[in-house]
Amino acid sequence: MQQIILPIINDDSSYNVSDFVVSYSNLEAYKAVTSNIMWPQNRLLIIGESGSGKTHLTKIWQQKSGAHYIKDLSQLVALKESSAFIFEDLQNYPEIEILNIINTAFEHKKKLLLTSSHYNHVELKDLRSRFNSTYKVLIKDPDENMVQVLVGKMLHDKQVKVNKEVLNYITVRVKRSFVDIKTFVIHLDKLSLSQKRNITIRLIKEVLEKLKLVNEKIND
Repeated sequence: MQQIILPIINDDSSYNVSDFVVSYSNLEAYKAVTSNIMWPQNRLLIIGESGSGKTHLTKIWQQKSGAHYIKDLSQLVALKESSAFIFEDLQNYPEIEILNIINTAFEHKKKLLLTSSHYNHVELKDLRSRFNSTYKVLIKDPDENMVQVLVGKMLHDKQVKVNKEVLNYITVRVKRSFVDIKTFVIHLDKLSLSQKRNITIRLIKEVLEKLKLVNEKIND
């Protein structure tokens, strides 16, 4: 059985530009952090679900800008000599805290890179206004090429080898979602280990159907 040769992939601590896979789904976000595009109000908000590469993009920008990661307003104030900051996972913070960080960064002419898993209704009027003037980019659902790379990398990280036919089968049939792809690979690996079964098309089909992760756009 022919084995597919996967690209050499560094461990999870590696966030080099060369390790980032650019595709249709993340091209705008990638350009926003790697090019000299001006950010209105010196702010960029990257929106994308878990596993879509937001943290990798922030690491790339950190390497370029020397930005500091912050968790609260006090850290931004304490690092007053820095000209750039990264504030991740806005969905986990109260709106008033987000507003204070945005306002303080703007008042002191600091660049601010923000990330969030979603962008829903915002209660605070002032925060809505700040977001309206922020450069926002959305990481879209992965295309087929990205799905294949993600599945290949996740299996590679688990030291699981699959042939090209199996990888192509997964790529076409799994739902186009970063979260769903991760869920699928985790369950596939667990089932394979617990039942001491090789990863075959039959096993893949079982997992996809059990988790209801079959791509509805295919007939088979």
